[in-house]
Amino acid sequence: MNISDKKIKAEGEKIAQEVAKRIRNMDDLKNIPLTIVLYKQAPKSSIVPGNFIAKTDVKAGTSEITGWDNINEEYTFFPSTDGTTKHPDDAELFKRFKNKVETYFPNYTGVVGTALYKDDQMQEMKINIPMQFYGKSEVIAFTQFLTGEVMDYYGKSELNVEINITSSDGQEALILKKPGAKEPTVHIYDS
Repeated sequence: MNISDKKIKAEGEKIAQEVAKRIRNMDDLKNIPLTIVLYKQAPKSSIVPGNFIAKTDVKAGTSEITGWDNINEEYTFFPSTDGTTKHPDDAELFKRFKNKVETYFPNYTGVVGTALYKDDQMQEMKINIPMQFYGKSEVIAFTQFLTGEVMDYYGKSELNVEINITSSDGQEALILKKPGAKEPTVHIYDS
């Protein structure tokens, strides 16, 4: 069943008001500030998580909610038709990155990404690369290659980038690029 964001928010606000009243009825919680956030869960079949849609702060000593701040965030999966339609420039950049990985390592099993957008600006990109490796030296070489590619494709951007490299044995390597970092942080896991 598909429920509109407007209905979700209206029902969430009613429930939040009741939650605030119940919390204020607890002796230890009468005089603490509260933050209540509404979260829209994604369908079970979705490959991206849900997202926060609104937030409010309730002052200490009161249970009245005076207003809500909308939260404009969404997750987008790459590669996908939805990602290409909503964020064509980001989809193209991801496609070029994916093609570079496929050229370097042709026996890959997939390169997929999930991007978090806030106010229609990408804030975070998580890329998962499941591979079949034939030894630790291959993992190291591939991770070194990807580290350079992360900086080429995402180095100038002010977003968090996380690349998880996995095999059938589990996590092999992790590359993290923080906003403004000159170099990413790289972890290669022991078997």
